[in-house]
Amino acid sequence: MARLDGKPVWLEINTQRIAAAETFYTSMFGWERSAVHVDPWGTLTMFRNEERIVGSGFLAMAAFQPSRWNVFLSGSPEVVEKKVAQLGGGVVTTAEDAPGWGRTIEVFDPAGHAFTVIALEGEDPSDPCRPGDVLLVELRAPEATVLADFYATLLGYRVKQLGELTYLTSRGYPRILLRNDPHAPSWHPWIPWFRSSSIAADQIRAERYGGIVQVPELDAPGVGHAAIVADPTGAFFGLVRPTE
Repeated sequence: MARLDGKPVWLEINTQRIAAAETFYTSMFGWERSAVHVDPWGTLTMFRNEERIVGSGFLAMAAFQPSRWNVFLSGSPEVVEKKVAQLGGGVVTTAEDAPGWGRTIEVFDPAGHAFTVIALEGEDPSDPCRPGDVLLVELRAPEATVLADFYATLLGYRVKQLGELTYLTSRGYPRILLRNDPHAPSWHPWIPWFRSSSIAADQIRAERYGGIVQVPELDAPGVGHAAIVADPTGAFFGLVRPTE
């Protein structure tokens, strides 16, 4: 069983407008969706890119909660549980089985940003990823880059500095982008970046289905061409066409 530690292997969009999210992403990326009952959370939406599940959708129940992405990184929940507090982070939910997915642990970094580490039941999706799959995730926060050593030690990344941006890589692929942004909202620190065959075409498609292009296509050093979009629920995501 191949596990690629540190690779983003699952995403969950948490939103009060789950129907709008389902319609947008199935139209945007051609994902298929299905409803699955998972105890104790109830009915979840599973998103599939061709034959592989890429993530899920969860109806946010709390009042005033904005739409956001939850990030799942490949790794050993047991190892992470032993190390995270020593590195200045902490545990939100201890290691537990997630039927149909694998084994998970939800933790937070020294700045309080939560994320989940998961050991999938099957093999991790291989590199390079396909269009519509998550290529990397961005942590956008006021002092994101100071967290590089925490993530590198916890999940074994290599740290690569490109100008003001810090990339965390494994097996030669970027996994996390750390970007300092003094105006970043604390409730929305994670942005997934999906692989695109054509940024220009995907920007048009996003707007056709109700999205708003926040950052038009530009060159992203070390990655390729990129853009950032807000979906109709208010959650952000990136599009990236990697440099071959």
